[in-house]
Amino acid sequence: MRRSVFVLFALFFTASAQATTIDFEGLPAMTFITGNPIPANVRLSDQFVSTLGVRFASGSDYVPVIRLGDFPGNAAPSGVNGIGGSTGSGILTYNDAFPIRISFWDPSNPVVPATTDFVSITGDLIGSIHTVSFDAFDIFGNLLDTDGGRDRGGRIYSVAAQSIHEVRFSGVNTPTIGGSGGVGLDDLTFNPVDPIPEPGTVLLLGLGLVGLAARKRQRP
Repeated sequence: MRRSVFVLFALFFTASAQATTIDFEGLPAMTFITGNPIPANVRLSDQFVSTLGVRFASGSDYVPVIRLGDFPGNAAPSGVNGIGGSTGSGILTYNDAFPIRISFWDPSNPVVPATTDFVSITGDLIGSIHTVSFDAFDIFGNLLDTDGGRDRGGRIYSVAAQSIHEVRFSGVNTPTIGGSGGVGLDDLTFNPVDPIPEPGTVLLLGLGLVGLAARKRQRP
């Protein structure tokens, strides 16, 4: 029994050690207050795609890096920075009409989609009565797993499933312009990404396995 527990612990530790966390520190950031135009230098999109295989988008093809540390008492779960959503016209928002979308790609070839099997993200430390959702999708847009509920300060939202290509965090029904109500995010954590084989590669692999099986059957 002790050996089994030790093996399970070792496997869990190994899997945890392979995960990557992006805390958004060291990046240019803007105020956390909604309704402000998002400056070009704080727009986070594909800066991590060639190294970690992750891309960010919202109502625009980027998300803003925000200073959660400006909130009285610092609302950032770690450091001072986090991320919010963007409208189609480039305005900072937390409105659920503009979910934060995070997708995974092959770092060695960023046009090739990739998948992971675990993703988590942490809400800011200021809770509210609102309900939010965190959803995982495969490459075809099928829902794989979901998490969410009451916006408790510092809550960790996580999804786990095979073939996660994209996650979406849907915020709250707050005004798009003005105020600070909503949920900022921090500490994105995900397991290593795996490129999705091209259909031709899968077909060739399947044909190879069929041929191997046929050769085995022909042996005396």
